[in-house]
Amino acid sequence: MGAGAAKGLYTPPLTIQTRTTSACSRSGRSFSDRVDNFANLSRVRNIEIERELQRDLSERAHTLKLLLLGGSESGKSTIVKQMKYLHLSGFSESELLNFKFSVYNNVIEIVHQILDAAQLLQFSLPGDIQREIEEFLSNDTSIQLNTNAVSKLVRFRDTPEVQKIIKSCNEINLPDNAEYFMSRLEIMNEDGFVPMKEDIIRCRIITTGVHEIMFQYKSEKLKLIDVGGQKTQRRKWIHCFDDVTAILFVIALSCYDQQLAEDNTENRMEDSIKLFKEITSNKFLSRSSLILFLNKKDVFEKKIVQKPLKVCFPEYKGSNTYKEASSYIKRKVLKAQVDNGIKREVFPHFTNATDTRNIDRVFNSAIETVILKNLNKAGMT
Repeated sequence: MGAGAAKGLYTPPLTIQTRTTSACSRSGRSFSDRVDNFANLSRVRNIEIERELQRDLSERAHTLKLLLLGGSESGKSTIVKQMKYLHLSGFSESELLNFKFSVYNNVIEIVHQILDAAQLLQFSLPGDIQREIEEFLSNDTSIQLNTNAVSKLVRFRDTPEVQKIIKSCNEINLPDNAEYFMSRLEIMNEDGFVPMKEDIIRCRIITTGVHEIMFQYKSEKLKLIDVGGQKTQRRKWIHCFDDVTAILFVIALSCYDQQLAEDNTENRMEDSIKLFKEITSNKFLSRSSLILFLNKKDVFEKKIVQKPLKVCFPEYKGSNTYKEASSYIKRKVLKAQVDNGIKREVFPHFTNATDTRNIDRVFNSAIETVILKNLNKAGMT
């Protein structure tokens, strides 16, 4: 059976066997290559992620997170607007347009409050002007102040009764910007009116939610965060407490004779001091520097000679002068944390947030203090 038997056996074609082996080999190599490529891509991506994390950590290490806290209408948002002008490029065209409408709304709110004051003081406006202004307020005036509307407002403003109310704004607690905006009615009537810097600084807009800006101060990046000061907004503050370098707590000196808009049974100054006390005892902020801005010193200086500090602090025995009364408020605020059983270093400043020079000087001084404290913590001084 040697040769014949050999011939009878089935032998697969050599070429087919070779092709099959070659295909399997290529398939194996292809899969292996894909695995290697995937592994390489993963390594590259991991390196990129690691670099991004390092960059982020480095940036965070060189970013000072400043949290603006305080009651409503204390002037926090005014400080943010000043920083945008001082350290950024101001406001965009779309932002200016929004401020234009906000200025109009401020004027309308001021008119409402003047009418309320006139009723409270039992001032009678001339009948035709009373009818004009009531008709004006009954229309949708929030979008545009046209020539007809402005002429009505000017006649209203120029009555002796309204002039007396405006001049007594500190006694009857009109908005701080009432006299300013009522003096600019004619300018708002000009074609192409765009709010100027002073209009924007003095424009009041209620802050809701959280707003932040980033800017450079010397070699440091600053992140300034403004959160709403109303009681309903304060529960959102805790979300901003992580990695806070410094608290900038703002209290309006001039609020000592006012009540909260959201609770007319509570004095604004008492609420601010209570809030300051809570912040100083918050364990999440125990390592943060604490800067105190006693704001609206210009308004307070005019008001204190007309309304005694005793309306808020019955125990006060000093004179109703700016120097003595403001010093007393400062001591009262600083004592709040001592009463809480806590003694933290607080850096107080008297400020006027609508005065660019003043807020620039005071803010720079506060930031230098924060930077120095950070260096001390790091053992670099």
